[in-house]
Amino acid sequence: MASKTLACFCCLALTATFALAQEPKQSSEDLTGTWHCQFESPFGLQTYHFHLVIDTAGDATLKAEVDDRDEERKVVFVDVKVDNDSIEFAEVRQFGEREFRIEYSGKLKGDELTITRSFGQRGGQDAVATRNLPKPPP
Repeated sequence: MASKTLACFCCLALTATFALAQEPKQSSEDLTGTWHCQFESPFGLQTYHFHLVIDTAGDATLKAEVDDRDEERKVVFVDVKVDNDSIEFAEVRQFGEREFRIEYSGKLKGDELTITRSFGQRGGQDAVATRNLPKPPP
């Protein structure tokens, strides 16, 4: 009888531990809406206000207003791909005769979206996006 009780206790303990270790599964619906984040750039701090919409067919569109050096620019991102709690997209910028592509990838964890921005062969730059507006720099 004692071995059955011990086996049941061990089984219950393992089940409880496994249930606590699992995080709730997040979906692409959790990504929809407005996100705010800031990136440092050679030109100063850039604040992005992302707006993600996913239609009933599962197609995603992403736009943003970017506060950059006391001016605001509008961005429509290309190649937007959403997969459950992950997102990838790109920004195409024109500087004179040259066109540059900035790649972004993000991962949702809880109520934060960690976004990595990479430009060509340069390393990535990470920022955390939240639903709350960031505080202005001092």
